[in-house]
Amino acid sequence: MKTPAFLIGIISIFIISTSAYAQDLTISGGNAVSVMICSNGAVFSWGNNKMGPNHAPILGGLGTGNTTAEIISTPTEVIMPAAALPIKQVDAGSGAHFVAMGCNGTVWGWGNNQDKQVGNPAYPAAVITTPVQVVKGEGTDKDGDGFLDGVVYISGGNDENYAILETGELVAWGQNDKGQLGNGTTTDSPFPVYVRTANGQTLKNVIMVEAGDETGYALVDNGNGTGTVYSWGGYADHKLGRETNLVSNLYAAPVVREEDGSILNNIVSLTAGDAMGMAIDADGYVWSWGHASWGQMTGTGLYAGHFAARVLGGETGEPFLKAKVISAGQGFGMAVTLDGKAVAWGNNGGTNNGGNLGNGTTTGSPTPVYIKIGANLPITDVVSISDGDYWGFITKADNSIWTWGGNSIGQLGLGMTSSIESYARKMNNPPNCATPDPKPQVVMPKDFSTCVPFSYVINPGFKNNGSYKFEWFKNGTKISGATGETYTATEASASGTTYKVIISYVGANSPCGMDPAEGEVTITQYTPDFTVPSGQTFCAPNFSVFVNGSGTYDYYTSAVGGTYLGTSYKNEPAVFPSAGVTQNNGTTYTVYVEESGNKAGLVKPISSTLNAQEGNPGWIQIQVFEDLTIDSLSFYIKPHYAPFASGGSTGTYQIGVYGQKVSSGVLAPDTDNLLYSGVSAQLTGYSDVSPVPVATLPVNVTLAGSSGGEFYWIGFIKNADPLLKGTTGAYPYVDNVNGNILRINAAYQHGAWAAESPISNLYFHTAQHFCDRIPVTLIEDCPCKKPDSFTINSSNGLGLCPGESTIL
Repeated sequence: MKTPAFLIGIISIFIISTSAYAQDLTISGGNAVSVMICSNGAVFSWGNNKMGPNHAPILGGLGTGNTTAEIISTPTEVIMPAAALPIKQVDAGSGAHFVAMGCNGTVWGWGNNQDKQVGNPAYPAAVITTPVQVVKGEGTDKDGDGFLDGVVYISGGNDENYAILETGELVAWGQNDKGQLGNGTTTDSPFPVYVRTANGQTLKNVIMVEAGDETGYALVDNGNGTGTVYSWGGYADHKLGRETNLVSNLYAAPVVREEDGSILNNIVSLTAGDAMGMAIDADGYVWSWGHASWGQMTGTGLYAGHFAARVLGGETGEPFLKAKVISAGQGFGMAVTLDGKAVAWGNNGGTNNGGNLGNGTTTGSPTPVYIKIGANLPITDVVSISDGDYWGFITKADNSIWTWGGNSIGQLGLGMTSSIESYARKMNNPPNCATPDPKPQVVMPKDFSTCVPFSYVINPGFKNNGSYKFEWFKNGTKISGATGETYTATEASASGTTYKVIISYVGANSPCGMDPAEGEVTITQYTPDFTVPSGQTFCAPNFSVFVNGSGTYDYYTSAVGGTYLGTSYKNEPAVFPSAGVTQNNGTTYTVYVEESGNKAGLVKPISSTLNAQEGNPGWIQIQVFEDLTIDSLSFYIKPHYAPFASGGSTGTYQIGVYGQKVSSGVLAPDTDNLLYSGVSAQLTGYSDVSPVPVATLPVNVTLAGSSGGEFYWIGFIKNADPLLKGTTGAYPYVDNVNGNILRINAAYQHGAWAAESPISNLYFHTAQHFCDRIPVTLIEDCPCKKPDSFTINSSNGLGLCPGESTIL
């Protein structure tokens, strides 16, 4: 039998696909203030009650009716007008103002109003102590009362607000000195105006919006369950995510990726901090951009965040962070991991504005660390996460709320003030204020193909606390009795079998009810994409057989089990002894072929233009987009020091595969994280042989890939003499199959990225697709050998009578 490849983290069909977009925000923090809604739609606020100009502060900005206390450290009910109730969503802006959305789609504002951010010009005071309704402006007004309605989602910024309309358009109001309203001007507006693109058209198909400080971000629907991120407003600290020019952008335009300059699309969720934008892609990866040099708050390991880059994995142990919910505050980011834990990264000062990472310290971290409830106790079962300027809130699956960070003005809602709370603490809800049940959210696997038979548990990633109904469908037909949180799929057809889940809210712990959440996955049975040619023949003792395909193929003696005979590569034949073939009928022999790799290819063919390099040969960074196996790689060996120059030099060589880390702001191999070590080989190099011999080592390591690309580093664990590296070519190198399977991005040598690497000729094959075996029939057909002919010359004539003979 073949030796199986060494596997590293194969997760192929577990890549996520989500269309969850945004949760209705039910708890939020701003500039020293916090706010939440209750299951009955009431609103509570707490924190700093003193707002307005420094020279003439006004008490009562929390909207509770208390105009005497400067600090309110216990959640206290906001006096909302009856026409506003019940409230569905609420947000505290970083400028200490509040914006709330009613179940009827109306919007209300109160708090700081120095830049007209409450959205009603009839109330020009610096502080609005009672919530007022936002006027229509350029937005929708379906009932003709002059006020904004038809709103489905809101977000509050520093001194500006945003609202998504039922039409998919986006409006904004408040301060506009940096173009943060996105309407092509820098004029403040006390009423809503449309966010527009550079051609003057309104930004359409908006499915999510988030406000930063003087910057806005929107997720625009791509029509396939994902979106493209747009930004506008102030350029400071690289918050726009596209460094095409260093000026404010008055119109919405797409954010750009760091790695290749492409538009940041394939996104399912976004958020913003004061100087940073963040997004989650369809594979679950978290991207960020902005003020990277400030405590490395972007979490990418880069000190400049002009463009979007992936957040590193930090304490999760993965090269890059994957998450289902994200949030960001003032100088730090946060996320909920796929397994329901919470992480944070960035600044974490020890002053009254510290402790915001929630890990029990006041030390910042450039990469994610777990938020904890105590030493070595990461918080678990996290459903959602939201931020204040220097603190955070978590809602768990049991609807309990936890908080941490700066609390000098009582903004954590714990009923007291303190310098900081460095661990997450449970917050007690005020009387008659139950936490609303979370909006159902579906996170499904991506469509995938499989061999049959199979068994796969479909998990939409949402826990049922008894207030939800799960319904499962197969190809549009409801599956009788399937009402659990998961469903085990066992059927797949060649045309695809679609499984769908609908999660409906049936509880009574929500202010306005909830729309159902749904998602689906299509599972397709693999079919062969190789063909078996007829009319093949062989001649013992060798058996030569091939198929027409682009992968690798194994041959066996029987349809199930049996003995492994050999492997063919693409259209090339496999040759093995015919004595091993046990199924035959006369001169007809049968073997069985099974695809072992769907595609086979090569990256970076070895170059003949060389230059001897002494010292550490370094590593190469590879990016894997599909599950695959690295079969082998090659390099040159050529010693150039005496006494090896004439007689050759033999030494030990061994290949290793490593994880990735950040070293001095540069992505580098994590030599403390050896994922795989290859076999050791004794190889001899010569300095006086031309051409220089090529050394090839088997690797046989299987690596997990994803559509976003998984990163690994390949280098030498052991090497004797200096290796040669090519002097031509430039990174990246892509595979010769379709350019989207395996890529070599860079070389790393002597603590920095290098121009070239000696490692070349990376042969690989992707994972098996079609799993059944197909019979291949060959005919034994050895060419007939014509008998030798000869001539006999006689020196004497012979005469023979009938019946006589003679000896020659």
